[in-house]
Amino acid sequence: MKKIITVLIILISTYSFCQEKETFSFVKTSSGDVKISGIWEQLNTVDDSGQTYLKNKEGVIIAVAQNPKNAYSFFKSTASNFVNVKLFYKWDSDFRKENNFKTDKIKENSKDEYIIWKYNDGKYDNVFLFGSSKNTFLNILVYTSIWNEEEKILFLENVYKTNKL
Repeated sequence: MKKIITVLIILISTYSFCQEKETFSFVKTSSGDVKISGIWEQLNTVDDSGQTYLKNKEGVIIAVAQNPKNAYSFFKSTASNFVNVKLFYKWDSDFRKENNFKTDKIKENSKDEYIIWKYNDGKYDNVFLFGSSKNTFLNILVYTSIWNEEEKILFLENVYKTNKL
């Protein structure tokens, strides 16, 4: 019996030490911290939008912002979270269109309360996820040609699910 327990302890210890722990970076926003998988170097924060830009060792650039919903002119306190996410998308995509950028909605998920969309700035596609988290909007951007669209979407959804409260 002692031999079995000893072997189990060795196996469990070995298995535990072989497990790779995931590394996270944290971004302080006006509404709390946003947790992002991987190691990201903070570049700058845009004061008016609250977006913080980051870059990883691959050269992928992302941005995150988490702002109170009631800080936006389009916000309707009587509307559902997803309706407000749709209003956020319309507000920002209309602005891009007015500035002659082509926009496309990629995906929407009413259950999880987010929309993924993009616009092209003439260089790269800017792929966004706009989502709802309690009393805030979570705005996540991937700006790179290094990842394909599927990789960008997967990354955005993972960051959102990690931070959705």
